[in-house]
Amino acid sequence: SSGINAEYGERDNNRNIHVFSSQGNKADIALQLYQLHNVDSLPVIRLLRETFSLPAMDVYLPLGRYLLQAHTGGNSTLWFPKLLKIHAEMPPDQTDEMLLELCQGLQKEQKILEKIIAIMGDNRTKMRAHASVGNYKKAYIIAANQKYRSEIVWLQGECERVGDTQTREFCKKYLEHNPQ
Repeated sequence: SSGINAEYGERDNNRNIHVFSSQGNKADIALQLYQLHNVDSLPVIRLLRETFSLPAMDVYLPLGRYLLQAHTGGNSTLWFPKLLKIHAEMPPDQTDEMLLELCQGLQKEQKILEKIIAIMGDNRTKMRAHASVGNYKKAYIIAANQKYRSEIVWLQGECERVGDTQTREFCKKYLEHNPQ
């Protein structure tokens, strides 16, 4: 049986998680709590984060990564509500950055990627998420629709670097028709 012991710092031989010792990384302990699956551990993790003044990104990003690794390719009804709960725990000014980090490495998981990008609040972050996984055309569409000239300049350079000539030409034409 898994339990929480408040005296030591790591899992003992009985798989108890010891929270309040000086040993062990508290963000790792939060991940261990999340991996238990038998309790809704987010309130306990929130308390742990607040008690030890842990940065939200250090605590919740590993939880999101764990969640995606456990459910990659699976039915989104299993993992997406859990991701939304993790998302809700993040400070509002950090949620998009966490989601952007979660998008890394999801090139082959387009459905998962699209669901994560859909809950991002900032269009620039959505554009960066698409570009980070090689979806330069989608990044261009967002940037052009929002008239993000500096992002299109950046995107043109990225397309040049990776050899995406079609999107690079879209960027070039946009910039020709929309001078500063």
